[in-house]
Parts: sequence; C-alpha cells; structure tokens
Amino acid sequence: MKRLVLLIALATVFIVNLYCAEKYAVLICGSNPEDEALQPQGQFGGIDRHRFKEFWYDTYLMWEMLRGIGYTEENIFVIFGNNFDDQGNVADWTHPNMSPRYTHPDSALKVTDYIATHDNISTVLSGFALGDDENNIPQLLDDDFLFVWTFDHGTADTTVTPYIPAIQIVALTPEDPVFFTAIEMRDYLNNIHCQKKVVWTQNCGGGAFINYLNNNGLSENLIINTSCTGFGVSVPCDDIYLSQGIPLYIDGLENEHIPLIGGEDYTHGEFDFHMYSVTSGLTPNFLNHYNGELLSSADTNSDGTISVWESKSWEQLHKSGPEEPDYWEIDSVNHYLGSTTSLEYPNLIFEDIDENTSIKGIVAITDNVSICNNSVLTIHSGTKMYLKNASRLVVDAGSTIIIEDNVQIFGETATQFEITSQEIVGNRIIVNGSASIGNNVLFTSLNDQSWDGLYLCGTGQSELIDVTFENCNLFCANGSLSVRDSDFDQSLVKCSGASMNFRDCTITGKMSFNNALEVR
Repeated sequence: MKRLVLLIALATVFIVNLYCAEKYAVLICGSNPEDEALQPQGQFGGIDRHRFKEFWYDTYLMWEMLRGIGYTEENIFVIFGNNFDDQGNVADWTHPNMSPRYTHPDSALKVTDYIATHDNISTVLSGFALGDDENNIPQLLDDDFLFVWTFDHGTADTTVTPYIPAIQIVALTPEDPVFFTAIEMRDYLNNIHCQKKVVWTQNCGGGAFINYLNNNGLSENLIINTSCTGFGVSVPCDDIYLSQGIPLYIDGLENEHIPLIGGEDYTHGEFDFHMYSVTSGLTPNFLNHYNGELLSSADTNSDGTISVWESKSWEQLHKSGPEEPDYWEIDSVNHYLGSTTSLEYPNLIFEDIDENTSIKGIVAITDNVSICNNSVLTIHSGTKMYLKNASRLVVDAGSTIIIEDNVQIFGETATQFEITSQEIVGNRIIVNGSASIGNNVLFTSLNDQSWDGLYLCGTGQSELIDVTFENCNLFCANGSLSVRDSDFDQSLVKCSGASMNFRDCTITGKMSFNNALEVR
C-alpha cells in the first residue's frame, strides 16, 4: 500500500505524502470446483474427479506467482467462488485432502479476500478508481501498475440483445447465472487512471473482450492477452508436448501427481500453466524447464526479465489442443509496449536514450544504457528504479539526468577486480554530463548486497540535500560537490580531483579524499 511518512522538525509536525509507485493485482475466478459434477474415470485418467479443480489451483498459482515477483500480499485482491479456502468452508476434496502446496504458506491465513459476486468485483475495481478506505482499497495513481486475471466459464449475457461477452460468477443456483460483462470491465478499467494495465483471461471466448476493452479511449497503455479467440474455447492441460509440431503425451508434464488422500491429480488451464511457468521461471512442479526446454530461453533479448510479449510468445509456441490465443496492444507491429512491460517491472529500459525522456513508476534498467545526444532524462518523483544484471546507466557529456524528490534507486551487483584484466563490472550510475538530484532520494541495494553507486565525473557543480546512500558508494571526480543533511550507511565516499563540502551528514562507512574537503 502507499506509504505515509511523518516528518518531525523543531517540535512542529509536518505530514508529507511520500508516495512511491506500486503494483497491484486483482484475480477473479467466479466458480467453485466443488460446484461441478464428478467427471467419469478415463477422460483425464485416474479416478473420478471433480471437474474444473483448476479454478482453484490456478487462482492460487497466480497469487503465488505475483508474490514471487514482488507484489505485497496486501496489494493482491483475490475474488474467488465462495471464498472456499476459508477454513470454515471446506470442500470435500480440499482440507485435509488437498496438498498444502495449494494453501496459504501460513496455515492461519487464507489467499481469498472476497466471495466472487458482482458487487464484490465492482467494489474492488471502483476502489482502485476512487479509493475505498472502508475496505482498505487504495486509489491507483498515474505511476501505479495494475494486473487483472480472470478465469471461469466464458459466456454471454443473454439477458440483453445483442449478447455481450461475459464471465460467469457465483450464483445461488446453476439455473440463475450471474454475469460480469466485457462492457462493465471496460468501464471500470477506464476509470482507473494508472500508468499501465495488463489483462490475462483464461475464459472461453476471452478474445471477445478485446473488442470492448481496447475501445475505451485510454487504451494506449493497455495490454490484453487471452487464452482463445472470441469464438474459441479454453481447455485444461493435456500433458502434451509439441515436438516439432508432433504431439507427444508425457504423463505429469503439466498436471502434477501430488500424493493426497483420494489420489486426484492437480490440473491446470493450458494458458495459465504456460503463463505462470514462464513468468515465475518454475513450473507448478518446481522445475526450471518444460520437457528439457529451459523456461529462461523465453527471454529472447537476454535481459534477464520476461516481458509480457515474451511470455505471450512462449505460450503461443507451446500450447497444445484447440486453443488459439489472442493478444492486443496499441502497437500491433512492433509490440513495443509488450516488449517494455513485465509483471515484475512494469517499465523496462534496455536501449540508449537519445532524446528528452521522462520515466516514472517501477522501472528496471536491464542492459547498459547511455543518455546521449545532449538529451535529458527526468526520473519523476515517486519512481522506483532498479539496475538489474550488471547494467550501468551512463550520462554522456552534454547530457543531463534529473532525479526528482522521493526517488528510490536499487542496485544489486558491485564491480570486482576493478581496473584489472579480470574485471567483472557491477551496477553503476556514471554522470559525465550534469546531474540534478532532489530531496529524499534513496540509493540502496537489493537484499543488502553492495553495488557501485553514483559516480559524478562531470566538471560542473553538484548538490545533494537529504540523500541517503545504503550499501553503495558516492564518488566525485572533477568539479565540486556540496552535501548536507544526508546519510551514508555502509557506504564509501570518495573524492578524486574534486572539492567536496559536507554539512550535517552521518557517515558510517569510509571516506577517501585526495583533494579539498570541508566537513562541518
């Protein structure tokens, strides 16, 4: 959730909203496996089974996937069936029969937040648009990211003419279905003014949603990936591997055989299985490959991150059965939006910046990037920027980087054996041009690992006020640097060929200087 930080100064309390970008998700599955009839032995192999068990297994997997790529539990809203992972509502094939693999890791907690009713779906989506303090649903801001996943029987609302594509949700009786239509989804998403939205659907006929969702006037930052076309079907996994187009049945390839009372298998939707596996880097059975094909091979540009476009491409190549996946983004030729968006890092940067550019939200620099051609890169307030792999961000002479207030910058690797033939480069921001850095900027590390930090190598004057360095360095060469009201925790401060002025700073690391230094 958004953070509210209290600043206390001179016995006066100032309340300052220091909002940083966040990523949110809503997972919607409207039916319960236990509501479905037993399926005769032989159709999927093994003993008689409850149909559509994948409704729960895949809902859980999507929740698990999101937790694994950095979504906080409070930012994932799960709307499922009759809320059956509640210990007080036990289906005959779940507790204690169901493997703990598909229950919350903390047995005192549950994954589901809401019963899947029309009102509850409306509550969550309208809460994202307007904020809902009573239900602890935040209003999404223009630097936030939203992921929407739906799974259920795809159908049509037959109460209107012409019929409208819809997903079926919980009803009191099977004869009295309730729908959440594509038009409703469009209208709710249209009112959520966040930076980007990605929608995955595993419903039959899910492709029909594309014609409605991409016609909302705000579709330039929308990506829709569906398991099938508007007239197609979505199917469960069939344990079939396509070997050069030839179907090969491999028992347990996709549906797990986990021991449990009753002996039933754990089934998944075909689309969900592939999207979960390639995005997580592991199959539901904790394998890093799919019949020997490394899941990491889906990373076609080798930047260490699976983009939305790469996950779509993997699924389309490996799906079997009658499904015909559908995909939409506004750039239907180059797929630039899908290639620069991932569920983990909604904004990916891996190419040089040669024109004035502004970035915001959650950003990953996944390859060496130069700001060149006398360009200006502005990192907006509230941005979280991650330097991944061994990437470096270099500001060429004549170019400028502007880091506004309340920006957080994360690194993960430090250079080893520097200035030797064995040098292994690490994350670093190198400014050969000019830099403007705002207040309350944080340079920190992932998992307490050190990284190189900020290297100011231009000839001009720089000033840092209320900046924090944790497990990374500040290096200044040439020019002059004034630093005040700043903290350096386990960080090296080094000056070479420049003058530095420190005032009211806390330094718990090391300092190294061979030029003018003034400390007050």
